[in-house]
Amino acid sequence: MIGSTRSRLTAAGVVLATLAVVLVRWQFLDVATVSSDSMAPTVCTGDTVLVARLDRPTSIQVDDIVTFPSPQDGAEAIKRVVAVAGQTVAIQDALLVVDGRTVDEPYVDHASIDGVYTATVTVPDVFLF
Repeated sequence: MIGSTRSRLTAAGVVLATLAVVLVRWQFLDVATVSSDSMAPTVCTGDTVLVARLDRPTSIQVDDIVTFPSPQDGAEAIKRVVAVAGQTVAIQDALLVVDGRTVDEPYVDHASIDGVYTATVTVPDVFLF
């Protein structure tokens, strides 16, 4: 009798734990597989990442990593946020410049993008760069 009660409690615990995992996964988390090396060496092609779903995207900050549908093909893209609404952004000879200051990016191979320049842009409200 004690053994069957213990078995039922164990089974109920397993069912509850499984339901909790499914609920958390369904409501709050997503899984993404990285399809490019644009974030290497932090995140590489083939890596699988767990992504938190946010109700308030306004809580996203500089240096957060985000996923979004690529404007080119709709595939899920993964990128690091370098600026938020109101900040200015430019690339000057392969260096990221935010609000007039060069950002230290030790993980970037500047030699591979040397000579790249962009105009300075201001990130619009409710957008990220």
